[in-house]
Amino acid sequence: MNILILITASRGGLTRESFEIAKGFGRNNCTVYAIVPNDIENRQDWDNAGFIEKVFHLQQPWRGMGFFKRWITRSHYVISHRLRLEIKKYFNDIHFDFILKYWWHPLIDSIFNQLSIKHSFTFWHNPIPHSGAQLKTTFLERKFIQRSENIVVLSKLFIPLLNKQYGKQVNNIYYFPLGIQDYKRCQNSEIPIKYNKKTNFLFFGEIKNYKGLFILADAYKQVSEKLGDEVSLTIAGSGDFTKYENDFAALRNLQVFNRWIPDNEVGSYFTGHNIIVILPYLDATQSGVVPITIDYSIPVIASNTGGLKEQLLDGAIGMFFEAGNSGELAKKMLFAAEDPEWRNEQVRLIESFKHKYQYDNIVKDFLDTCRQRYAEGK
Repeated sequence: MNILILITASRGGLTRESFEIAKGFGRNNCTVYAIVPNDIENRQDWDNAGFIEKVFHLQQPWRGMGFFKRWITRSHYVISHRLRLEIKKYFNDIHFDFILKYWWHPLIDSIFNQLSIKHSFTFWHNPIPHSGAQLKTTFLERKFIQRSENIVVLSKLFIPLLNKQYGKQVNNIYYFPLGIQDYKRCQNSEIPIKYNKKTNFLFFGEIKNYKGLFILADAYKQVSEKLGDEVSLTIAGSGDFTKYENDFAALRNLQVFNRWIPDNEVGSYFTGHNIIVILPYLDATQSGVVPITIDYSIPVIASNTGGLKEQLLDGAIGMFFEAGNSGELAKKMLFAAEDPEWRNEQVRLIESFKHKYQYDNIVKDFLDTCRQRYAEGK
């Protein structure tokens, strides 16, 4: 089976997620091809992967607002035409069974139309827009989804939504949960993060409105007032932290790394003594942080919003609190800090369930579903 993976992001979780998915298809006896940006963050992985047959690198100026302006004014045809011809020549005479694509870009349909592809699958991470999401992004995503043959969601929670709001048949919607992205393999052990307290809480990820940082600030204040120097809090991720500076200014044992965290540094934040990850999200479809906690066997305290509970095996692992309730979060954090047996039990449970987050198994389940549906004629 020939699989083509098309990704337009050059950095962030999607770059590693798509690579691990490609690896999963390779390990399920598929022949994998890829189209990725020339400046993709993990280019070395794509170029040196023995399981990928061919990789086409998208060159500038296909990305950025300059391209979108040219696309709107229809002056992009020269660039698009040249790129389409290059891609068609590169994958000459290859017939793809599946193409897996992420997000929307004017070139995607152009690329799709140049190749021999039997079925297409569009990954949609956020069927319900996050609070604070840009309207133009939401609009483009929805238009892209409406034109897509098959939709892939990361949470079963959103299958009825796509069926009802977009008229997508259930047999054209596929479940494909986030899996382990293997940051251990590229981890730079020379970048240690200081965790020297009895319990070390961690918030990791891009800083956005829906992530609920002000809830975390209030909860941690209550925890540190009671436990003092027994606890610490680390915040790591890019984004605008200025709006939260006053909330965190007076908190004890706080370290903030407000910058982009490259792949080779990610693992350092999850390596250390008695770490507990906090996901204080106000709303969420799922979180790319969860598979990292699974890989590093780190206990999680998460809000009970969106697909977070499903991601943690419907609550079989983790601890949950009502979204937006800092008092309840504080109680959960205190319990976790004061009960080492809970932490030990969580580590044991995570280890026992880790196989469920392996992309080899996730891809196998996906392929089995595809074969069954297409055998039945959908």
